[in-house]
This record gives sequence, C-alpha cells and structure tokens, in this order.
Amino acid sequence: MSANLKRSSWLTRVWEVATPERTFEIKYVGCVPGYEAVLVDGRVATKVRSWVWFVPRFEFSLGSAPAVLDVRVWPWLTIRSMRLTVAGHICYEEGKD
Repeated sequence: MSANLKRSSWLTRVWEVATPERTFEIKYVGCVPGYEAVLVDGRVATKVRSWVWFVPRFEFSLGSAPAVLDVRVWPWLTIRSMRLTVAGHICYEEGKD
C-alpha cells in the first residue's frame, strides 16, 4: 500500500492511496468551523465535531481495509504532524508529534 500526497494547503490534505483492492482519494478537511472530516472518494467517511480543539484521530475504512489518520495541530492553527495508516502499515507521515 502506498499514499501519494496530491494537494497540501492550510489544514487540508489530499492523498491518492493505492491498496490491493483499488486506488482511493482521501481528503482531510480541518478548516470548517465546528467540525473536521475525512472524505474517501468525495464522500464523508467520518465527520467529528471539534468545538474546543482539533480531533486527533479518525478511524475509517478503505474498502475492506481499516484506516487511521492521526492529526496534530499547532496552537497557531497549522498542521504539526499527520500519519496515515492503512491495514497497520504507515502509508504517509509528515511532521513530528
């Protein structure tokens, strides 16, 4: 499994993730007031309210494979670190925890 970062902007990331089943597009959106979301192929895979601070972990599925996105945000509202894990394999990592 592999992930290719397609787009990176303020509190948003888009990856193309290849699994044995097929290729998926994953998008993390953290810049919408009141919630954060992970979209898979344009559909909401998980959406969480985040009134006080950012949610650090999102669990969702890519076909039959479990996936986890761990996100850390600096107090000045930029991404500190991100880790995308699919079926127990780290596919993408940026920054430091």
